[in-house]
Order: sequence, then C-alpha cells, then structure tokens
Amino acid sequence: MSIDLKETSAEARLSTTTVAFNAAGQTTLYTVPSGKTCIITKVIVVAGADCVDAEITIGVTASWDNWLGANGMLGANLDLDELDAAGEYCIISPTADADPVAAASVLTRYTAGEVIKIDVTNSGGGATNTVHLFGLLQDA
Repeated sequence: MSIDLKETSAEARLSTTTVAFNAAGQTTLYTVPSGKTCIITKVIVVAGADCVDAEITIGVTASWDNWLGANGMLGANLDLDELDAAGEYCIISPTADADPVAAASVLTRYTAGEVIKIDVTNSGGGATNTVHLFGLLQDA
C-alpha cells in the first residue's frame, strides 16, 4: 500500500512543470485541491539552457508575486541570470531575516481553488526549464 505524502503532514513535491523563459507570461504550477490549504515551502528551478536575463515571480495575486516578488519574498523579481547552462538549478525558499514578522509573512497559506502561477516578467533563455513546487497540504 502506498501513501500519498500530499495527504499527510509531510512536505511533498506538489507539481513539476515545464516553463518557457523565452517569452513573458504566466504558467500554472498548482491548483489547491478542494478541502485543503497549501503552504509553499520551496521551489526548485532547473535550467533547460542558459537563462540569460529571465526574471520570475510566483504567487496567486493578479500580479502573481505574493510568494516571490514585489509583494512576497525578496520584494522584487528573481533574476535567473546565474543559471548559465542546462542542468544548473537554484532552490528558492523563505529565509529568516532581521525581522521575523516579515519572514513569517512570506509563508502565505493558499486556500482551496487558488491557482499558483509563475510569471516570467522578463524573458530570456530557453523553453524547457523545469519548476518543482514543494509544500504542505492541510485540511481546510
């Protein structure tokens, strides 16, 4: 009998999505299931090619930036220009800073039906990048 970690209190990979960084726009990463809430714990971006000057945000607001971006972690778009070749990756996760209240506010709890998207705000790079979304699902 297998256990679906997404139905326990363990952190799990919630989705794996191919995202094009060569064109600006949004790509859906995950939709929170009915009866659940979701806390994103980290995102891993694996480059399909040199990401050049690609910049991203992640979230559910109209500007898709309330987890990572202007209204979330970092307070700005994340520039992926350090990912210079296929297979290079970065792990994006909330970190404590000098203000624990600000750090805690990054972990927004998303509710059933909310659609978590990645927004390529500045294009650059290839079309075959992989984004892994990790988090916790809890009963609503």
